[in-house]
Amino acid sequence: MMRLSLALSLAVSMFACGGSIPTTPTAVVAPTRPTFTISGVISAMMPAGMTPLKGAGVFINGHRGTTNEEGFYSIAGVEVLPFGNSISASRAGYGSETKSLTISGDMRVDLQLVRTAILTLSGVVSESTSAGLVAVGGVHIDVFSMPCDERVAGCVGFGDPIGILQTATTDKNGFYTIPGLYPGKNNFIWAARDGFEDPFPARYPENSEGGQAITIDRDSRFDIQLVRR
Repeated sequence: MMRLSLALSLAVSMFACGGSIPTTPTAVVAPTRPTFTISGVISAMMPAGMTPLKGAGVFINGHRGTTNEEGFYSIAGVEVLPFGNSISASRAGYGSETKSLTISGDMRVDLQLVRTAILTLSGVVSESTSAGLVAVGGVHIDVFSMPCDERVAGCVGFGDPIGILQTATTDKNGFYTIPGLYPGKNNFIWAARDGFEDPFPARYPENSEGGQAITIDRDSRFDIQLVRR
């Protein structure tokens, strides 16, 4: 009982002398940074006029989105960056487009992409026989087309190369045609049919998937000869 009285007396004395009892410091909460929604339409000029692009990738300040069938995208939760803000859009077959932004609220940003994969590759697949070259139908043709060398920085979409894989099958005359390819040297072709050797086999580690590189600077023709197994 004497200890309790002594403690109370000391507390009263400290209060009277202007003293204070230690308290737990209050945590400082950082202010919440505002976020905004950026939306719009990605389109391209076609022969029929301005056309919305489905499946275009959109990138804003670390946030990603994809356009729907109407070419529309909407990306929420976008923060304003102190060192600059921009929006980028890309789709295979089209050039990428980037635009600087001044973000002060929800806003609409439309972008137009330019179609760049517009060239056509065609040719005839045949085999050499005693009677001469004979057309081979039913050959599966693959062409992978890139706008630039995928080993070069910047030749990527959002984690994936901006490449197009086009396919075709030769008709009874051995003819094939593949439209929508990028100009340049970064085009690769494969041909396959049961009973025939691979005309473009892998020859070294850098060419582990085989195929033949082709430079296309205009609508071009590339004939292929197969050899039976």
